[in-house]
Amino acid sequence: FLFIFSFTFKCLKLWFSSLFLNMFYHLNIQLKTLFSFLTCSETNIEASSS
Repeated sequence: FLFIFSFTFKCLKLWFSSLFLNMFYHLNIQLKTLFSFLTCSETNIEASSS
């Protein structure tokens, strides 16, 4: 019984870690895209104002 429990726990831990990594990865990509978009718009505004 304990063996099955530990095995399930390990599987859950693996699944959660992979899920967390996937979420973090996608969030990182979205943040990078947003950041690049913001910097691009800022440089565009600076270029148009000058």
